[in-house]
Amino acid sequence: MPPCARCFGRRGRVCMLGNMALEPMESRSWHAHYDEGVPVDLAFEDITLNEYTERAAKTWGDRPALTFLNCSFTYSELNDKVRRCAAALRGLGVEKGTRVAIQLPNIPQAIIAFHGALRAGAEVVMTNPLYTLREIEHQWKDADCDLAIVADFIWEETLEPNRAKLRPKTYVVAHIPDYLRFPLNLLAPLKLARAKPKRYAKVKPAKDVHEFKPLVEGAPLVRRGSGFGGGRVRRRLWPPLLHQHRWHQNGHKRCCRGLCR
Repeated sequence: MPPCARCFGRRGRVCMLGNMALEPMESRSWHAHYDEGVPVDLAFEDITLNEYTERAAKTWGDRPALTFLNCSFTYSELNDKVRRCAAALRGLGVEKGTRVAIQLPNIPQAIIAFHGALRAGAEVVMTNPLYTLREIEHQWKDADCDLAIVADFIWEETLEPNRAKLRPKTYVVAHIPDYLRFPLNLLAPLKLARAKPKRYAKVKPAKDVHEFKPLVEGAPLVRRGSGFGGGRVRRRLWPPLLHQHRWHQNGHKRCCRGLCR
């Protein structure tokens, strides 16, 4: 973690490089919608995201961690899926330092893929689902991406027809309704397929193309301490977490002048 991020996470500390205190996040309109007891500012610990997820599963395993329409995962269930995702990615050749692109909307697979890739030791390259082919091609080439986890409609409309132009050789394709429960798991594909623009597509069998849910659910449940490395996010290609946005957008530019990049 860069020095200024570490400083911002602890109130009363002074930035090591800029020698100036970073103010807590100013009031935002969405703060009024936070549940009771949820703080606006968080004190970040100097541990990895993998350690956070493992600890959350151990401490609050039976509490809801993620909700998407009629689908909900507890911390334990989410952590198990992250472990399986890491094992699946390892099986596809991902190792420490491998660049994995993730181009998904806000669906459970995005969270599972992000944490699973980090746990597999990869460097994650978050890609905006609204990017054009030219933007995708440039970003993935610049980041040296070897594998991409993408949404089915992006795969069908943009990536599959232009696969020869893109750097990744292996693709994992996710469907929005993958984890929905009855009856949405049956109704959503029909509605999304008729939407304009289309938001559901069937994946044609092809070399090095895998569907997300079967791949992850079929992977072994690897326990902690089985040789998996801790990955990292490529900072210049990934917007920071909401509660850390201030050090990056303001404190980083103002007091560190880019020295911690």
